Amino acid sequence: MSRCKALPTWLMCLLLTCAVIRAEDATRELERHVHALGSESATERDRAEAALLAAGKSAVELLAVAANRGVLEERFRATRILGRLANTDTEAAASAQEALRRLVTEGDESVRKQARDELAPWLRLEEMQKLAIAFPLFDLADPKQPSRLVAAKEPLLRFQDQERTHYDGTLWAFGAPGRPSAFLCVYSRIDRDSGGTAWASDVVSISRQPLHAESVDGVDGQNWTPKASSTSPKPIPDAETVDADKDARVAQAIKLSARFAAREAWPPTAPPRELTLTTKPLLRYSDQEVADGMVFAFMHETNPEIVLLLESRPKGDKLIWHYQLARQAAAALWVDLDGREVWADPTPQDYQSGGDMSYWNFRRRATP
Repeated sequence: MSRCKALPTWLMCLLLTCAVIRAEDATRELERHVHALGSESATERDRAEAALLAAGKSAVELLAVAANRGVLEERFRATRILGRLANTDTEAAASAQEALRRLVTEGDESVRKQARDELAPWLRLEEMQKLAIAFPLFDLADPKQPSRLVAAKEPLLRFQDQERTHYDGTLWAFGAPGRPSAFLCVYSRIDRDSGGTAWASDVVSISRQPLHAESVDGVDGQNWTPKASSTSPKPIPDAETVDADKDARVAQAIKLSARFAAREAWPPTAPPRELTLTTKPLLRYSDQEVADGMVFAFMHETNPEIVLLLESRPKGDKLIWHYQLARQAAAALWVDLDGREVWADPTPQDYQSGGDMSYWNFRRRATP
């Protein structure tokens, strides 16, 4: 049997020296690219920008320095590259976001403004998350000991609806980790009174138990007390047997969801329009009543208008696929299953009143 021998000290030193030299060469190359961002040659600037984007996390600190100290063109491009890196799903994203946050407070006036603009999607997401978390929703299954329902840590969906002037929005589930009890949207929209933008929400109960939200956003009288969901789970006719394999059930649910089609009319007197369905589940869950549940949504643009839950529920010694529908919009709604209408829900007359309605649309106190 052969044995590995430790490398001689001189060889280890040589290898470390070579590694340091390579790292220094790489840094100098990145520095040259950063400097080229201020070049008079558009070709050189574009080439440098592409190289820095490709470098990712290793270029972030150099870009942050350039955004603060470089010439005008260099500062602008460095900040823009940080914004593009922040918008990736790579390891550079978090570092780039942090660098932009520093520039918001440390940069000169033009850099601060550009950094805020680059960070705007994350700042809006943080504000929407705060509004979702602040929604004071309680389960009243036991009225003597109400149970606080908390929002999931991440939104199920981030959406836009340009036609409806919903420029940025998120969908949140309440009641994790088991079956959700309610879904809440938080989104920005044009405020008719001021002409600016404001946050709004709509919330729907899918719980069999009464829920309660009091003084939402600290506003006296802004309460919601739905007695129960207006819909309930129903068996899906002619559904295939629930697969024993959990991974296979996702494919089953996607196939089942394709049997549904939805339309809406908004305003209610307008001709109905087809809605599009998410291509994969937005959430997966299970609890004592549901062996496996998945959430889909029918959307206008990417704005969720109807929530579709597909659940495998026990019936005797078998699991049976069920579905439940819930409105996530004030529009008049219709849903077909295999081409036959199974749900029609006109616009609620008092959908902005809160009260004991299972759906509520309301303004938020905070502004974007």
